[in-house]
Amino acid sequence: MSLFQNTFMEDGERPKDTISRIGLYKLGVKLKPIRMLNEGYGERSDFRLFMHDYLVEIVSGKAQIASDDFVDLKWANTDEFLPTIKIKGDCTRLYGEYLARG
Repeated sequence: MSLFQNTFMEDGERPKDTISRIGLYKLGVKLKPIRMLNEGYGERSDFRLFMHDYLVEIVSGKAQIASDDFVDLKWANTDEFLPTIKIKGDCTRLYGEYLARG
């Protein structure tokens, strides 16, 4: 599940710490990284954004919208998700690439 679009690592922060911080901030849950699924770049007008998509596990709490970054939360299986990949952002594109590799 990709959750971290538009979220950046802080200076000196390890990826697992970023995942924990963002899980609490955006979803109100404690997350545990399982493994990295994919990595890649997103081109912006004035910089290149290096991204990682992780498979994570919710270890405590119930996911809910915990910030103003989202208006809705929906869990979807891969069959529902795949048709929207081309119209979503860079993190979704990375997840689609991961799925395509099989």
